[in-house]
Formats: sequence, C-alpha cells, structure tokens
Amino acid sequence: MRKVVSFLCCMLLMGHAGAADIKGGKDHPLLGRFVGSEIWGYSFSDYDEYPLSIGPIKEEDGKRKAQVNTIEGKITRILYAAPKGKSPLAVYRNYQKKLKSEGFETLFECKQKGDSGCGSDLLFYSPSFKPELIEYAYQYNRDNRYGAFVKKTGKGDVYVSLMAYRYGWDFYRKRFERAFVQIDVVETGDLDDDQIEVISADDIVSAVGANGRVAIPGIYFDTDKAAIKPESQPALEQIVEAMKRSPELKVHVVGHTDNTGSFKHNLSLSRARAKAVRDYLAGKGVAPDRLRANGVASLAPVSSNSTEEGRAKNRRVELVEQ
Repeated sequence: MRKVVSFLCCMLLMGHAGAADIKGGKDHPLLGRFVGSEIWGYSFSDYDEYPLSIGPIKEEDGKRKAQVNTIEGKITRILYAAPKGKSPLAVYRNYQKKLKSEGFETLFECKQKGDSGCGSDLLFYSPSFKPELIEYAYQYNRDNRYGAFVKKTGKGDVYVSLMAYRYGWDFYRKRFERAFVQIDVVETGDLDDDQIEVISADDIVSAVGANGRVAIPGIYFDTDKAAIKPESQPALEQIVEAMKRSPELKVHVVGHTDNTGSFKHNLSLSRARAKAVRDYLAGKGVAPDRLRANGVASLAPVSSNSTEEGRAKNRRVELVEQ
C-alpha cells in the first residue's frame, strides 16, 4: 500500500487546460492541476475577505464552528474533478507535495476518519461554493481531507485552503465516481483604495434623458452574493437624489455579471443584486412603483470576459428608463 501511495504522490501536477474545463476557468500558476483533472467551478476576486480555517471544529452555543483566521487579498477559487479511479488521498498528497516544494508551511490539516477534527462534512471549512450538480457535496461526502497552508514572501503572504473529497450519496455514486478538490488561494497585499468613483445625480438624470440608460459606478457586492457593501452608499445616495429631482422618472434597476460560472447561477445572482439596490432605494423614500428590478447575467457585456479587467467592467448595475 505504501508503494502505491508513494507512486501516486510522484504524479506531476500539470498546468494545461482540460477539455471539459468550465468557461473562464484556469489553473493557478503556483499550483497547477492534478494530471487529467477538469475545472468544474471557478471564481476570482481582486480583493475580498476570506475566513481561513486553522483549527478543528468546536461546539459553540449549540453550533459547530471552525477556528478561523480572517485574511484579505486577491482570492482565486477552483473546483477540480479528478480522473476516475483517483482517491481524494492521492490528489491531496500530490498537492501537499507541490505546496511544500513551493515553500508553503502547513497551518492545519485534518481528515474525516479519526479524531483529527474534520467531522462528517467540509461545509464548515470553507465559504460555500456549490457548482451545479454537486450542490450537496459538502454535506454528504466521505474520505474528506482538508489543509491550510501559508507561504511568507516579502511582497505579501499567500494562503491556500485545500479540500479533497468524494461525493457520498449512494444514489449519485455512479454519476460521480470521482474525487473532487477545491483550492482557494488568497494572495495578501496592499489594496488599491483610491478607486471610488461616484456619478453625480445631475449626470444620472442627464444620461438617462439622453441615452435611456446609465451605468452606476461605485456599487459593490460581496463575492458571489447580493449583499451591498457599505462603500456603495455614496453612489446609491446619488441615485436617490436623481430620482427626487426627476419625480416622473421610472427605471428598471438592472444587474449584470461576468460570464464566470453557470448562466443559471449568474442570472439568479444578477436579479438578486438588482433587487437589493431597488430595496435600498425604496427604503430611502423612492416610490416602489418607480422601480423594477431585473437581471440579465452576462448577456450585455461592455468589455471582453477574457480578462479580469473586462470582467470587472461587466459586473455592474444600470438604470434603464421604463
């Protein structure tokens, strides 16, 4: 058995794309991929908060919680489906070896079996990420492996959250006869905090009058969520003022996303974000019958989704005259 494991650990982590990779998905340059794997999920944020699990789950107030160290930085999340016949352990050991070779140190590791703290699922060890078809994989799986790693550099630290597991529902076992691995890479560094751009109420009224629509810069959301960030308030207040100055104006609040992930998910997300903005405006006194929330996912890009800069431009909120 040791010889088999040793042989598997010597497999190379390759950096080329797989034929079945999700659109927009790509390997992280520090880690590559387990040979033959496919990218089933991918997301990227140029700066966000990440709760890295660095200790076993503990019971607090009747709830199970992992010990976390909250860090901030650039976040890349990749979900791989490993080739059939490869165990979570084989995949995990290969990445473990790769991380060590790149100078990473281990902060915490656990597995499902034994008293190492993982428990029966990995849901507590990472913010939720649920691509279609395997949405319950975190709650009903077995052979779990989890590790948190860090690499200290002079330009900012790099953290890695590594989860390897096999889908556990017997009903789906034939459908998912594979191991999965989720890799979150958080690269810390200074935030470019001079990016707040606010459009004025006069400019909003003028643009809608001239073009029938206007994109509103300065509205921000948590990654993959519809929660409006506090720094969005200046832009939102300008919309409120614009609606007051044009009491006859009625608008569609339209949410847009990039094309990362599935269209179905992005459509739901864009609608939820538009609704969040509509609800904010209504809460500030704008009559609800003047606002309609809609989402179009990635159907109306203003830039190419092939670059992060382009994707950032495509993630936006617009006002469109009814």
